[in-house]
Amino acid sequence: ADVTALALAGPLFVTVGALFFLGEIIRARRWMALSFGAFGALIIIRPGLEGFSIGFLFVILSQICAAGSKLFAKHLTRSDSAITCSAYVAILQTPITLIAALFVWVTPSIEQLFWLAAIGILVAMAHISMVQAFKFADVSAMEPFHFLRLIWAATIGLVVFGELPGLWTWVGGLIIVASSSYIARREARSNNSTITLPPALGGT
Repeated sequence: ADVTALALAGPLFVTVGALFFLGEIIRARRWMALSFGAFGALIIIRPGLEGFSIGFLFVILSQICAAGSKLFAKHLTRSDSAITCSAYVAILQTPITLIAALFVWVTPSIEQLFWLAAIGILVAMAHISMVQAFKFADVSAMEPFHFLRLIWAATIGLVVFGELPGLWTWVGGLIIVASSSYIARREARSNNSTITLPPALGGT
C-alpha cells in the first residue's frame, strides 16, 4: 500500500512538468481536482508507517520517468498522430526491455502467450487512447483521471474475482469520481468558451 501511495506522486510530477516544460497554465481548479483525487486514493490505500525503504526511491524514480514519457508524448502530438507516437514507444521499448528480460528469461507456455498477447493489446490501446487525449487537452487536465484506475481495479476485482470492496474503497472512490467529474465539466466549459465562430460568408 505504501508503494502504491508513493506512485500517486506521478500526476504531481506530470503537472509540474507541464507547467515548466510545456508552458501550460495550471489553474486552481486543476490543482484542487488533483489534490482531491490523491486524497481519495489515499483513503482507498490507507498506507502505513513502516519506515523508509530503498524500494521507495525506485518508485519515485519510476514515476518521474513515467511523467517524462507523458510530457514527451504531449510534445509529439503537436506533429504526429497517436498511433505514430505509440509506434515510436513500441519500437524503442522492445529492444531495451528484451536486454533486461534475457537475464531472467523463462519461455512462456501457450496459455501464457495468450494472456501476454491480451495484455499487449490492452496496453497498446491504453497508450493510444492516452496520447489521443493529450492531442485535444492539456496533459495537466488529464491527470486527475489517473486516480480512476483504483476504481476500475476494485470493479474488476468484484466482477471477476468476487472481491467485495470495503467501506473506505467506496468513500475514496466517490471522492475520486467527484474530482474527475468536476475537472471534466470545467474543462469542457472552458473549451466551449474559447470556440469562436467563423466570419459569415457571402457578405451576409
